[in-house]
Amino acid sequence: MKSATGLARGVAGILIVTMAMVANADTFYVNGSCGNDDWTGTSSVCAAPNGPKLTIQAGIDASSNGDEVVVAAGTYRGVGNRGITFSGRAITVRSEGGAATCVIDCEAADRGFIFDSAEGSDSILDGFTITNGSALNGGGIYCSMSSPLFRDCRIAENVALSAGAGIWCYGGAPRFQNCSIDSNTKLDHLHRRRHQLHHERRQ
Repeated sequence: MKSATGLARGVAGILIVTMAMVANADTFYVNGSCGNDDWTGTSSVCAAPNGPKLTIQAGIDASSNGDEVVVAAGTYRGVGNRGITFSGRAITVRSEGGAATCVIDCEAADRGFIFDSAEGSDSILDGFTITNGSALNGGGIYCSMSSPLFRDCRIAENVALSAGAGIWCYGGAPRFQNCSIDSNTKLDHLHRRRHQLHHERRQ
């Protein structure tokens, strides 16, 4: 049986390791107005070489477990700002001003986020509106065998051709805190065909 001293040392060791992990965590910044994906992303000031990344995916790709990616207010479109994946990282991706000021506009070209790399509850998406997404399953968010945490997000006006217009989950246990999922549409066969033709004309 362990002595009280031994237990105290064990707890102290755990606390030291935890504090070291927190101390080593980095923050990366994204700014869709003035950022540059060639910069390091370690500063919010828009200047080389350490200014913010331009795209959310680049900010995530620069991060490691325990880090935070902070996204400036704005509407984010285009490659690097849709079909975004954490790739299994235990990180927090949060907007500076909340879902009302930070919008992922998928432009009907893809879904907003993909969680399919066994992300857990320490993979956190915080404060985004995800809209105008389009996919077979999960027009706004696709979540397979993963359990991320969604906080203060709005998932609205997305389209799925098969299932899960707002969010599609298979396996895992994702959690939602103060999120709204509304005005998303699952298309029937006729609407599916019209949507596909419209998408083909856009390409």
